[in-house]
Formats: sequence, structure tokens, C-alpha cells
Amino acid sequence: RYPDIVIKYNSYGKMLISHQRLFVSISHSGEYIVMCYATMDIGIDIQKVKKKNNEFMEYVTGDSAITEEEFTKIWS
Repeated sequence: RYPDIVIKYNSYGKMLISHQRLFVSISHSGEYIVMCYATMDIGIDIQKVKKKNNEFMEYVTGDSAITEEEFTKIWS
């Protein structure tokens, strides 16, 4: 339908629509999806926040008093 539009991928698998020199980035997590495009190389990432296990958070950080919010900032 659009023969002059060519979709290419770089070595990292990121999409480029060569006809318009549009860079595209897509991310999904859980039931969420986001897509963005621009005339320069871009990237986007989303993560659905999940309930964390306190023992795991302490094991990773060494802090038994760390909150889920603090851990999510560090982990993400």
C-alpha cells in the first residue's frame, strides 16, 4: 500500500522508517504500551510497578528499612 516506505532496524533492533527518517521506540509492560517517534534517535521504556518482596529488597540493598518506593527508584 505504501511502497516508498521502508522499515529498517539497527543493530539493536530499534525501528527506523527510512522514507521520513523517523525513529520509533516501543515499550510495553503488563497491560501498558507506549510508542514514540521523532526525527532523531530516541528511546522509551516503561515498567509496571509490582509488589516487592521485603527479603529480596533487603538482600539486594543490604537495607532492612528500605521502602518499596526507594527500592523501585534504585532498581529502575
